[in-house]
Amino acid sequence: MKRQRSDLSRRIRRIRRNFFLLVTVPTAVVALGLAVMDAYQQAVKRKNGV
Repeated sequence: MKRQRSDLSRRIRRIRRNFFLLVTVPTAVVALGLAVMDAYQQAVKRKNGV
């Protein structure tokens, strides 16, 4: 019984880590994409002399 519970907690910990990665990675990618788009738009504005 005790071993089973530790097995379950280990599985939950692994799932939580995977969930954390699933949430963190796309958020970082979106933030990076927005930053790149913003920088690109500023560069285009500067090039056009607006």
